[in-house]
Amino acid sequence: MKVHPTLNGDNTPRLYARFEVGSAGCFNTLCSGFVLVNTDIPLGMPLVPSRIGGPINSQIMYLEQDVANGNWWVMLGEDYKQVGFWPKSIFTTLQAYATGAKYGGITYSAQGLQFPPMGSGLFPKKNLLENAYFRKCTFLCYVNDEMVTYSLDHIGTYPFQSNTTIYTVQDFIEQGDVLGHLIVYGGPGG
Repeated sequence: MKVHPTLNGDNTPRLYARFEVGSAGCFNTLCSGFVLVNTDIPLGMPLVPSRIGGPINSQIMYLEQDVANGNWWVMLGEDYKQVGFWPKSIFTTLQAYATGAKYGGITYSAQGLQFPPMGSGLFPKKNLLENAYFRKCTFLCYVNDEMVTYSLDHIGTYPFQSNTTIYTVQDFIEQGDVLGHLIVYGGPGG
């Protein structure tokens, strides 16, 4: 999910895909790279954000490498609905396996304009009724042809905050079966 006023013309959070290879990169399907296979889930579609005191809207997302062809798939929901994939051929180090993943929020503002709020617009406090979060963050890999699930606690995390006066992140180790490894983030922007 990303808020990008220059790309979309508004401050609406939207589903997006991005990749970077060296100094090149691209959003969604604006250049060759991400292959959309499900037009029912278009990249750039508006997402309904949760509101404090209102219903909580959440999305289950999976990133998985297809062991048969090496492509990296984005899937949504408990039924693993395929959105699209990044072909193995556009990567160098990801052709065989991933060495990490990034979780978090991203906003964008053109030079001279204020950055929009991230998440609920509040700094994180481990209050899931008021903050944006990722829960049950895991890393899946094949070991001797068997799928193995590792919590981020097992492989380690490296929280990054580019400007702590407008956004912050909190990283919580294993929080039980419902939450798992928890990452809470957001801020008012500015």
